[in-house]
Amino acid sequence: MQRVVAFVLTSVVAASSLHAQTGHPVYGRWGFDTTGIDRSVKPGDDFFSFVNGTWVKNTVIPVDKSVYSPRAAMSDNTEARLRTIMEKAQARAGHAPTTDAGKVGAFYASFMDSARIERLGAKPLAPVLRDIRAATTQRALTALMGKSATGFYGSAFGFGIDADLKHPDRYVVYLNQGGLTLPDRDYYLEPDMSKERAGFEAYVATMLTRLDWPDAAQRAKDVVALETRFAEVSWDRTQQRDYTATYNPMTVQALSTMAPAFDWPGFLANAGLRGESSVIVGEKSAFPKIAAVLAQTPVNVLQAWMAFGATDLAAPYLSSPFVNASFVFRGTVLSGQQAQSERWKRGVHAVSGGDYGAGGHFDRFGNIGWAVGTLYAAQYFPPAAKAKIVALVNDLKAAYRVRIAALDWMSAATRTEALKKLDTYVIKVGYPDTPRDYSRVVIRDDDLVGNVERAAAADWAFYANRRHGPVDRSDWAMTPQTNDAYNGSLRDIVFPAGILPALAAPRLRPSDEHAL
Repeated sequence: MQRVVAFVLTSVVAASSLHAQTGHPVYGRWGFDTTGIDRSVKPGDDFFSFVNGTWVKNTVIPVDKSVYSPRAAMSDNTEARLRTIMEKAQARAGHAPTTDAGKVGAFYASFMDSARIERLGAKPLAPVLRDIRAATTQRALTALMGKSATGFYGSAFGFGIDADLKHPDRYVVYLNQGGLTLPDRDYYLEPDMSKERAGFEAYVATMLTRLDWPDAAQRAKDVVALETRFAEVSWDRTQQRDYTATYNPMTVQALSTMAPAFDWPGFLANAGLRGESSVIVGEKSAFPKIAAVLAQTPVNVLQAWMAFGATDLAAPYLSSPFVNASFVFRGTVLSGQQAQSERWKRGVHAVSGGDYGAGGHFDRFGNIGWAVGTLYAAQYFPPAAKAKIVALVNDLKAAYRVRIAALDWMSAATRTEALKKLDTYVIKVGYPDTPRDYSRVVIRDDDLVGNVERAAAADWAFYANRRHGPVDRSDWAMTPQTNDAYNGSLRDIVFPAGILPALAAPRLRPSDEHAL
């Protein structure tokens, strides 16, 4: 399944635009990289090969990746920078530090202490497994799923807090379908995915066996069958892209009436959302069906499913038998990856999260990526760089204003509204103005799983505790080290520091770090 992703990278530093103050055109370095073009191919015969052919022929996918691209090379560079930051922080961290830099270093140290991790085996998961075994009814298990925001608990439903799409001045709790381990419902239903399904069953059996779970082989078959039933009643990707269909506000009482087999009050209480009166439901018709599947499934099967889910989530932080089993399934079977990443790379990922471009199974759970981002921005994105990008974006907004004002196909009323909308956009560059507060998060150099759980709890508390207040329009959804950008629901245009090297050095490699 190995694939090469190639594209022609623009190397725009300052695109042709109008300067916001002078109104005169600004022309910076611009263009695109032609070295990847294969001129032996006629563009009319195969345009992809014409544009990318030479790059594809000359590029070797690293053994620890399933895809590669110039943008992935940028992420490699960021990863090398983060390693430098974390190793320096580790050297000064101590056992239970109080500063952000110390906590980054101690977290990284706890991941790199492989000897301790090997000795512990599955012991760090014992409290979670104890909770699962103690929940002896379907409703008790559904209530337990509410802990999935802060611990290694699977859930048949996902949840989060964000600005209300139709009332953007307030926050709201969103609920969505969940329960699937494989990447998409089609993996369970399409005939050509039989290899992935077989690999999934083998993976479940391996993980349950590692836990000494009773009847591991049979429970693995049951777990796959359960998730297949979830898939059968879940919405597909096309349905999920319909923002109107997935916006279904209702009271918790109405939700309990619609899907009575699920303990919604207990679920929300365990999520730290006790007393929440209303939510927005995504895949409305799927909710009662998923709840019914749970109610019809024997308790011992649900317990096995949740035990497997806990182990799958925790695997990157456990001993090598769990790590290796997870890699075989997620890395090789699902992605075609030839070799596992070096431990330092996985450590960087664990502490920072996957936003910087690494991807993977623990992108947004239990990390201190915002603390890492503060250190990253301080070292690699000085205020002068931020000022330049802000000026560039303001120039682009000025150019848009001139263009919109001159459009002859817009009516005067439409043009007025378009310009008003343009004026409401907020440009965010590099890093948030207010750093995330980690002062109460306990991080120790000898407690990896505990660090992950405490970081997850702090992250979720940040969102849950502010949900009844006004929407914070200065908020960011991506950490500063992220190799990406976005236009969010708050009508903001966000350029994290991690993607901005593309404007000046798109072909940067990790080996170029010394030249920066």
